[in-house]
Amino acid sequence: MKRGKNYNQAVAQIDKTKLYDTGEALALACSISKAKFDETVEVHVRLGVDSRHADQQVRGAVVLPNGTGKKVRTLVFAKGDKAKAAEEAGSDYVGAEDLAEKIQKENWFDFDVIIATPGRLLSHLTMGNADFSKVSFFVLDEADRMLDMGFLPA
Repeated sequence: MKRGKNYNQAVAQIDKTKLYDTGEALALACSISKAKFDETVEVHVRLGVDSRHADQQVRGAVVLPNGTGKKVRTLVFAKGDKAKAAEEAGSDYVGAEDLAEKIQKENWFDFDVIIATPGRLLSHLTMGNADFSKVSFFVLDEADRMLDMGFLPA
């Protein structure tokens, strides 16, 4: 098969008889890069496990250093000091009943995550403003305080 000039130059820099350690291999991959875009490096690891057995399956998760690049837009239902703390923490939208009305009347969903202080969540539930039918995850913090306030899980 006929190969290009850049490919042949890159292959010439690699010693096929040498076993490279991780840092050296990564430095070599970066030095032979000729593309004008971010290239991808694939890693294949032979673990010697039999994936048919449940106790030998390998699973994991990796947290990327720069995330996915998407900025998560947060909406916080809070009043008083909690609202001030949410603004200082960098929340995109902070309010109470005014934001609930905006969501209901204007069908406004320009946010990814909703955070509510226990008192605010309870007031939205009693007013019938909260519809959790499209919620994927619901994290309830200070559950004991909410139960004391009258919140009963369904």
